[in-house]
Amino acid sequence: MSLPGAVARSLSVVLGLMAGAIALNLPALVNGTELAAHWYESAGAFPLLAAGLILLGALAHLLRLRQRGDAALGDEEVETGEGRLGVALAGLALFVLLVPAVLLLGFAPGVALFLLAACRGAGLPWRASALFAVIAATVLQLVFVELFHVWFPEPWVEPWITGWLA
Repeated sequence: MSLPGAVARSLSVVLGLMAGAIALNLPALVNGTELAAHWYESAGAFPLLAAGLILLGALAHLLRLRQRGDAALGDEEVETGEGRLGVALAGLALFVLLVPAVLLLGFAPGVALFLLAACRGAGLPWRASALFAVIAATVLQLVFVELFHVWFPEPWVEPWITGWLA
């Protein structure tokens, strides 16, 4: 599937402007925001990060289209590659299973299991998949739980494990 260059540019501009507007108006959009709280401890931290990433992505896309110059303007198309419905549905199923995995096992183990399955589904070898899953889950645990103090419920298997170990 391909999008005409003008449509791709317009979409990038619209997404960038929307993300910028959301980022600028975030304090008014997020209820219960404490003014004295650090930016990373407020309820608007994740939406602000997401809006910032969207804005950066839109700017990068516009720069990429601009650098191609007249050659890209001549054919008026941007190639987006072939879609793979099976892979998309498998990814969606993994995301649906991520929430029960986090509830059952906890944040870091649930994310590690999700990433392991996603990497294996993408065709990576077991060793590389396991290494990536463990490192990424550890980094996410440190960022979200330790740095941002995001609350996650206690894992459902914790009482079973502590009872078994006692």
